[in-house]
Amino acid sequence: MKSISILVFVLVFCEGRYLGLVDDVVPKFMLHTTIHDDIVLETGESIQLTCSSKMPGSVSWSYPRQKQPNEVEEPTVTILEEVVNENGADQYISKLIVANITTNDTGLYECSCMGVATQNVPHIIQTHAAASDVISSYDVYVFVSDPTELFQEEHAGIRQPLTGFSRSYVEFPCAVNNPNTTVELLDDSGHGNFIPVPVDGKKCTYDPKTGFTLSKVHIRDSGAYTCKATYGEHEERKEFYLHVLRAF
Repeated sequence: MKSISILVFVLVFCEGRYLGLVDDVVPKFMLHTTIHDDIVLETGESIQLTCSSKMPGSVSWSYPRQKQPNEVEEPTVTILEEVVNENGADQYISKLIVANITTNDTGLYECSCMGVATQNVPHIIQTHAAASDVISSYDVYVFVSDPTELFQEEHAGIRQPLTGFSRSYVEFPCAVNNPNTTVELLDDSGHGNFIPVPVDGKKCTYDPKTGFTLSKVHIRDSGAYTCKATYGEHEERKEFYLHVLRAF
């Protein structure tokens, strides 16, 4: 596949004001703190996220590749730091660049700025590590589409066991690499006849980032289930066996 570089700028207003583009490049995606659109890319492309702060060394990144320390491959992640002077004030820029992305890069990308207050900035998550230490963060979810790898997690080839308690909820890990993938949860009636479970927003919900959730399950919900993903002519399945225990 031909590599296409796509620059994605996440402009985090850690001081509550507009920074502007730091490169003379028109990005395909431009995200602000008031926008939470997901991004869908293809394998082999590249992504660049940009975060800014008024404090040096205050920006940190969290991204899916960090959770794969044992993966053996050429380094594809670069973090660049630079200082831009705007109207007499220094802006400290941090760029996260991931080249030649694969489905392993599907997931949440987060920029955090330490020591800055953002009370007047909407949609920024704040956590207080200490009385004088504020951590502000902004995140964006990136899907990396591959028509031959529909599920985010590889299927072990066997029926995976799931356990839940009555009147609680159970999650089926059927997250996908492309949100446009058609995904069904099939319930085995006991005779090898799988019936689609209706996604009604109450008993059953679906999120392409996580999978299916069955709420208020009962012992009678125990049994075999299959997640079926379809994209174009390609189809993948993940099999589960749910065992619902009586809650005490």
